[in-house]
Amino acid sequence: MTISLDAALSGLKTAQQTLDVISTNIANASTPGYTRKILPQYSLFVGGTGVGVAAGVISRNVNNALLADINNQSSVVGRYNIRQKYLQNIQNFHGPSEAGRSLSAQIASLANVFAKLSNAPDDINLLNDTVSNATMTTRKINDFANLITKMRTDSETDISSSVNIVNQALDTIARTNVQITTYAGQGKSTSDLEDQRDSAIQTVSQYMQISTFRSGQQILVVTKKGQTLADDAAHHLFFQASNMLPTSYYPSGGLNGLTVDSASGTDIAGDSIGGQLGALLELRDQTLPQYTAQLDEFSQRLADRFQNEGLRLFTDLDGTVPPNANDPAHVSYVGFSSRIKVNDAIISDP
Repeated sequence: MTISLDAALSGLKTAQQTLDVISTNIANASTPGYTRKILPQYSLFVGGTGVGVAAGVISRNVNNALLADINNQSSVVGRYNIRQKYLQNIQNFHGPSEAGRSLSAQIASLANVFAKLSNAPDDINLLNDTVSNATMTTRKINDFANLITKMRTDSETDISSSVNIVNQALDTIARTNVQITTYAGQGKSTSDLEDQRDSAIQTVSQYMQISTFRSGQQILVVTKKGQTLADDAAHHLFFQASNMLPTSYYPSGGLNGLTVDSASGTDIAGDSIGGQLGALLELRDQTLPQYTAQLDEFSQRLADRFQNEGLRLFTDLDGTVPPNANDPAHVSYVGFSSRIKVNDAIISDP
């Protein structure tokens, strides 16, 4: 009779534990980072006779391969979201084609006013209108150049913020790795800690492409090139913002890299690290500098063509037109788009 009561009580106790797990699953069904928990059960036997039911340690019911795919896609989505955010600023600067706010629309306006002036070259009003339009053109070019430089500065600010978020997540991964190892050795459930660790790994994956490897109870997090980011300790990222100029570039051109473990550690900025951090570095070091280079070349050609026609309309700050260069290594007009202006002599005497 006693054995029967014990068996019934063990069954009730296990059923209650199961209900607790189920209710927790339902309550957290929409909680970010929470995974479904299960309570293993096994029968107790004495001399071949069943004497009750016992509950095991609560564990998670997850698909690790699916989690890895989610992390990879998080990196891809993070990269494209950042690029869309930044490049939208350029789209907004130019505006829709019908608004007539783009640089090409301003150049067309300058061409039109010169066409009018050619029919009445002594008309003082047309002369002043032409100088005014030319000034608007240089301001449009200057504003575009300054926007690009500001976006590069903003990218460094976002890199610094992203590095702080990643480092916090790496701390969480390292801490939970140690706790999970300890709990598992004590026969305790590690499911909640594993949820915390997975959530931190997903955070890191949004900012850079990573790979994960299981070593016992721990998960090792490494970059795509194999630098360790987290094991039982966090290997922090280090980044220092620079004094951004139109002529700044990476590497060795005044811009800092992104290092692991210390400020003098392995530089991963040039490794196409993926995610939001990779996109920010790509924007700072490749995409936006290409815009600047194209705008500088456009500005120099514009000034040079007017000068070749006998009119030094657009100049640098010192009143000169930077010479053309076919060799990219000897370009003398880097940053010219941020400095181009209407010749002071023409402003004073149209």
